[in-house]
Amino acid sequence: MRVFVVMLCLFCVSLLNAQVTDNFSDGDFTGNPVWTLSSASDFSVGASQLKSANTTTNSNFYISTTNTLTSNCTWEFWVNLQFSTSGSNYVDAYLISDNSNLLASNINGYFVRIGNTFDDILLYKSTAGAQAILIDGVNVSVASASNNLIKIKVTRTSANLFTLERDMTGTGSSYFSEGTITDATFSTSTTFGFAIKQSTASFFGKHLLMILTLLR
Repeated sequence: MRVFVVMLCLFCVSLLNAQVTDNFSDGDFTGNPVWTLSSASDFSVGASQLKSANTTTNSNFYISTTNTLTSNCTWEFWVNLQFSTSGSNYVDAYLISDNSNLLASNINGYFVRIGNTFDDILLYKSTAGAQAILIDGVNVSVASASNNLIKIKVTRTSANLFTLERDMTGTGSSYFSEGTITDATFSTSTTFGFAIKQSTASFFGKHLLMILTLLR
């Protein structure tokens, strides 16, 4: 059986400056922080985990929360994708967005795509919904059909230099740089979150998220 597990950990220099932090131990996504969902039935919370509950084939759904950090900060998260990624099964992690609806057609911002056709990890820019690759990761880096343990880190300096790194051990001790790029197009944000694309019933209820923190 294909299993899609996403466990997310975002860390930075100081917890005192955390913009987003949630381990879902409170049993909900309605406070501390408040999350916006594509539909109330798309996610559930249990055992300190956020779990997808969307049961529609060929669907897209999302969860997002407030974030205004855009530079001089780090986003770091751990994922385990226990299936073969494809153009119909991947995750977009929106670091910066001007719209809490991560399925909107006119988003301005930046996101990391994990998976897709070439089974890689990429940094994208979305300009009024038009998506362009900024950093094109190594093809087939998301290679396993059952267990892709990955820790991803994105930093953006005050000079707008983005660095995309990934650690395929999932430990954060062996980062490999996918590349760097300077882009100053967007310097404001309202939202951080995840958009999920799934194809068949094999993926229903197979998205789990744990411990989420974004800090400067």
